[in-house]
Amino acid sequence: MKKSKIFTSFLISTVCITSMFAGTYTFTGSDGVPVSIEIPDAFDDMMDDYYDEIQSTITEEGVTSSDLEEAKTQLEEALNSEESGLTEFTEKYDTLISGLEGFSKDLLGSLPSAQAMQNQWAQAWIGSIFPGFNFGFGLNIGVSTVSLKSLVSAADALEFDQFSDLPIDFLPLPTINADVRIGGVILPFDVGFSIMKFDSSRYNEINDMLGGFGMDYFTMGLDVRYALLKDLPLKTKVAVNGGLYYTNTSFTYADTNDGMVSDANINFGAFTFSAGAQASAKLAFLVPYVGTRFMFSWGNLDWSLTPNWAAMLGTENSEASEAQAASADAITALLPKSFGSTISSFGFYPQFYAGLGFDLFAFDITTGIGYTFVSNVLTGTISFRIAWN
Repeated sequence: MKKSKIFTSFLISTVCITSMFAGTYTFTGSDGVPVSIEIPDAFDDMMDDYYDEIQSTITEEGVTSSDLEEAKTQLEEALNSEESGLTEFTEKYDTLISGLEGFSKDLLGSLPSAQAMQNQWAQAWIGSIFPGFNFGFGLNIGVSTVSLKSLVSAADALEFDQFSDLPIDFLPLPTINADVRIGGVILPFDVGFSIMKFDSSRYNEINDMLGGFGMDYFTMGLDVRYALLKDLPLKTKVAVNGGLYYTNTSFTYADTNDGMVSDANINFGAFTFSAGAQASAKLAFLVPYVGTRFMFSWGNLDWSLTPNWAAMLGTENSEASEAQAASADAITALLPKSFGSTISSFGFYPQFYAGLGFDLFAFDITTGIGYTFVSNVLTGTISFRIAWN
């Protein structure tokens, strides 16, 4: 019923009549008669986002004030029915939105830690390219923690048991990139660059393994390090450093089993600037190091969800009562086919890191771990490189 689609957020709001009201919105029917609707505060932001779209469609589709009043009354009656399932539905909806937005913020808070640990070298300064011949290249693999608390609550609303049954309370956010570092000329500095692009849709084997999930990942970074102290005992070096990083990643999910979500998309990215200092020493082939950095990050995240409203209302199966089925028919035709939000953030993240490198002639291995205080994110990395330094 195409006409019903126009109410989008307005009609989803009337489902929650028992909530605290945030204000009154007035819509004008195609017959010129205004209809005032009290909207619960839980949906106030959604109303602000969709108000103009709703009003425009009301006019274009010829929806009269009587149509608006009828739809509102129908939903109020469904709410008052003990078998309607609407109370449980609104609780699921609120939990879902709150959980997804909370997880989005946690994800943006974790991203700077993952970015800054890429292209991590044990030696605070690798030396000059001239005079000298110091450079290296290889592969860096890392993982950062993202709190699962908010995502678990959203998954519970959708009756996904996979997250609730996990033995850990964090989600590992993996990163992988190719990197290169070149020593400076005359002055004691070096420059590092890292980059990686991966799209799971290009690999059938990976797509089959991921099931309904997909991933598109891009990251790149550039950093400069300048040695303040060098040629000290134990080949100790102390350097200051600065870096700029960009990451853009998207995850997709498509369900073919008639679950509560038909498909979901999340796209997030961040620009991060870091400044800090690092010290290293060398004991035979071992290179212990320690450092700290301060990161300033601008992040943005978009997520969208196409729900199976009938499944969320619990009226999709044959055991649903006639009252539940009738309520579902009235409601699901009026609810939006998809919804989502955009979250932006700016944050300051101090990080402490340390690790151990292995200088094996022309082969270099660097391991590291970092902790970011504001976001409480733990990050680990390991790198394998061919290096001359």
